[in-house]
Amino acid sequence: MHDSSGLHIAFGILSADDSLCETVQNKSDLHVITNETLDIVWRIFVFGLIPIFSVFGFVGNILSLAVLYHNRMRNPTNFCLSALALADLGFLAQSLLFVGTNIQRELDSALGEQRSQMLYPWFGAYASLVAARISSCLILLLTIERFIAVCFPIRAKLICNTRCTLACLIAICLVTSIVFLPYAFKYKIVYDQKNATQTTLTGMHLTLSKLGKNKAFFEVYGIILNIVYRFIPIILVLVLNCRIIIITRKTCSTRKLMGTLDAKIYSNEQTRITLMLVTISLLFVLCTLPGAMQSILSHYADGYTMTGQYRYAFQCFSYVAYFLETLNCSLNFFIYMVMSKKFHRTYKEIFCCLKKQMHYQVPCNSKESLRGIQRSETRLLHSSMKG
Repeated sequence: MHDSSGLHIAFGILSADDSLCETVQNKSDLHVITNETLDIVWRIFVFGLIPIFSVFGFVGNILSLAVLYHNRMRNPTNFCLSALALADLGFLAQSLLFVGTNIQRELDSALGEQRSQMLYPWFGAYASLVAARISSCLILLLTIERFIAVCFPIRAKLICNTRCTLACLIAICLVTSIVFLPYAFKYKIVYDQKNATQTTLTGMHLTLSKLGKNKAFFEVYGIILNIVYRFIPIILVLVLNCRIIIITRKTCSTRKLMGTLDAKIYSNEQTRITLMLVTISLLFVLCTLPGAMQSILSHYADGYTMTGQYRYAFQCFSYVAYFLETLNCSLNFFIYMVMSKKFHRTYKEIFCCLKKQMHYQVPCNSKESLRGIQRSETRLLHSSMKG
């Protein structure tokens, strides 16, 4: 079970499980998807959908970082959103690079193939996976933070503070970058002896390194990484968000009858943040789940590999899975603009020269005021859970 999301196909490289095989396993000439259909699908995604959404997402994430960097927007949740924007930028950069190599392959097939093989070990096999899996962990971190804020409002300020959030962000980036390092050293570039003295790249080809030839290691290691960075985040995000939705729905139905005006305004603001983060989390699940299913099928379905009997179906589904991950990295800015009034207002002030307005803020300067609002939230939570 390899932990790729279509980058081996994006760069024109065979999958990690089939590892640069020279021959294709032709058990049968029967294919669910024909070569002509696959070529049409490839052109639609490579030269249409993926570059459009990559450019849109790249610009959107840069704008998101500019808004989230504003003094008014700095809080632990937005620190996570900023890190998520950076991870998405990294993945979208790989997408644009992948589109560029395919365009070059169309113009000059030999040079394009060489560029693809040169870029694949560090960018296709490593950097793209690191960016995508960091993004998965950050979505899980945001979900856990919101779960604590909704279910334990009094403890939330103590648990989800700035120091703890930054420590988690640093740990996620470092650990993920380290555990995926074997994939960066899985391949090596080899030059043919007859062309070793030439300055051109003719005769260069990509092959497995000594580490990459250890198939048993990458088989087990790939399964572990898939479980830790794909299936566990998806399951936890689904379970926690279901709980968040249930509690938020119950509290919203009785919130109008309880608490002071300040408490209601504070609670409504928290509800909007919760709904926005739930939307981001569900988008992550919808866009990541097909890639997880692809990894399971490639491991257990006979012939469903890059060089197997159903290779055309495998490649077609890989393009779809890769596009969905690109889509997941591209839409967050749109979600922020639609669902967060504070983000939308700050964006207008920065980029549309909108005059700063006086915003009503909950008077939480004193500890007593904040504790009063938190007690109101806690009572509301307990009453909704009992109901």
